[in-house]
Amino acid sequence: MARKLKSLLAAPPWRLLLKVLIFGRTKRGVEKLAEILCQRGFKSESIHGNKNQSGRQRSLKLFKEGKAQI
Repeated sequence: MARKLKSLLAAPPWRLLLKVLIFGRTKRGVEKLAEILCQRGFKSESIHGNKNQSGRQRSLKLFKEGKAQI
């Protein structure tokens, strides 16, 4: 899944987009996907119910400022 997603995000026109939201089914899956995308060179953050409020706010702030694109 992550390999396919990487190829989609790296290809035009997606690589030209500034921000992308990806919704996941599980908290664990969302966290794992964000880690994999970071390892592959994408600026990504995760938001899910197991993150504390300050962690969620930090992720949203980074996304709004363009420091996280996914």
